[in-house]
Order: sequence, then C-alpha cells, then structure tokens
Amino acid sequence: MADFNTENRGTFDPTTSTTGETVRDKTSKAASRAKESVNEAMETGKRRADEARRSTASGLEKAASWTHDSASRLPGGETTQRAAHAVADGMNRSATYLRDHTFGDMASDMEGYVRKHPGPSLAIAAAVGFLIGQSIRKSR
Repeated sequence: MADFNTENRGTFDPTTSTTGETVRDKTSKAASRAKESVNEAMETGKRRADEARRSTASGLEKAASWTHDSASRLPGGETTQRAAHAVADGMNRSATYLRDHTFGDMASDMEGYVRKHPGPSLAIAAAVGFLIGQSIRKSR
C-alpha cells in the first residue's frame, strides 16, 4: 500500500501542476493563443481578398478600355461596335462595383437578389454547379 503524507490528505488539487500554474490557466492561455492565430489568419485572408478584389477591378477596367479601343476595328459594322461598347461599359460598371463594395456588401446584395428572384437564382446556381462539376470531372 502507498504511504501518503497525512498533512496533505484531502487537499489534492488535480488542476495544479508542479510549477504552480493551474491547468485552467494553461488552457486559457492556449485558447487565447489559438484565438489570436485565428484572428491573424482571418485578417490575412481579408487583406488578400481585398487585394484580389481591387486587382480584379483593375483588370476589368483594363479589359474595358481595350474593348472600347478595339471596337472600331471589329468586323460586323456598327451593330458589333455598339455591342462591344456595351460590353465594355458593363465591365466598367462591374469594376466600379467591385472597387466600391466590400465582400459583405456583395453578399448582402446577392441575398437580396435571391430573395426577390428565387427561380432564376436557383437556375443560375444549378448551372454554375453543373459547370464546376464538369470542370472537376474533366480535370481528373
């Protein structure tokens, strides 16, 4: 049988480590470090997403400018030129929207559209899902 020190009998605290720091303190510190790491990762992700959003807007503006400049050289006459300018104007509007709105704003706008137009939204989602599935299958 084990011989226990009688003066500490009944006062055993399983949460106390040999260094005097409690398990609760260690757990709290670990949770705090984990939370900091998650917050840093989220901030990095937000920063990269914002950079990608701005870069995409810039790319759309460059493509719109090129389309406007090239429209007069397209075959098909005035109808084709008007269509090219309309596409370029749409790219410019998209670039402005991307530049002026956060991802949260865009999600809110998307949610509003889906609520107002559930049928077309479902059709678009199905088509996008189908195309993603096809591209995944072809890449294998």
